[in-house]
Amino acid sequence: MNGNQTFSFPRFGALIKKSWIEDWRSLLLMAGTMLGGLTLIGILIAFSEYHEGMMLKHFANNMIHFEAIWFGICFIVGGMVFASRSFSSMLTPQSSLSTLMVPASQFEKYLYRFLLAVPVYFIMVFLFAVVADWLRVIFVDFNYGISVNSMDWSMVMFPSDDADDYYSGMKFTRSVCIGYLMMQSFYFLGSIVWPKHSFVKTFLVVGLIFFGYVLWGAWIMTTFEVDGMMIPEPSWLKDRDDVIRLFDIISAVIIVFNYCLAFFRFRESETINRW
Repeated sequence: MNGNQTFSFPRFGALIKKSWIEDWRSLLLMAGTMLGGLTLIGILIAFSEYHEGMMLKHFANNMIHFEAIWFGICFIVGGMVFASRSFSSMLTPQSSLSTLMVPASQFEKYLYRFLLAVPVYFIMVFLFAVVADWLRVIFVDFNYGISVNSMDWSMVMFPSDDADDYYSGMKFTRSVCIGYLMMQSFYFLGSIVWPKHSFVKTFLVVGLIFFGYVLWGAWIMTTFEVDGMMIPEPSWLKDRDDVIRLFDIISAVIIVFNYCLAFFRFRESETINRW
């Protein structure tokens, strides 16, 4: 018997197998919904952008441009929704106790949910986007008799400074990735804090916090503003690279803090629900 109460590969593998056996229907439904939604978006874009007599290059570029934007929106919104369901098994006292009684450590249960919400979601949605994009290409060829190219995913994932304009809507840069992970971490944390209606409650709380900071900043500006005097902006704000670097650092700290807080909240729930 393995006496390690933190992490064990065989035990973690058994936990993954058990969870997939129990949840495969809901996971398959969510995967099918995402793939179907991305495919429908690609086809609708092809329908809306096609006009008789238009230049083939213009038609192909417009499809890629709008598809990149809408795929990005679906990826972000889907990530928030999926992360907000990470601890849906903690919805009722009975299901919470059943989850906590699974013969695995709290860290293993938490790690499984984290891997499912972050890297597994990213990989699966990326593959769905590739499939949906090719289905759009096949649809255009079959319905209009026009041969168009699929999206250049290397340009999306690893953009260069000379990237084409129609890829500008979805450049997956480092800051975009960190910003997405920061937002996702709030919804992952919200899923353990508010298992019921987690997405709605987290959205409202994050919105109120952001609105509060805006009001606080406006109050500071109006309180310390002197008539006829212009407050110069700090010199470091004039450097775009420094601002982006500061955003990345602050976002990374928030990400680590939110995921650590979610883990400790999950561990705390063991004591709450057992007693």
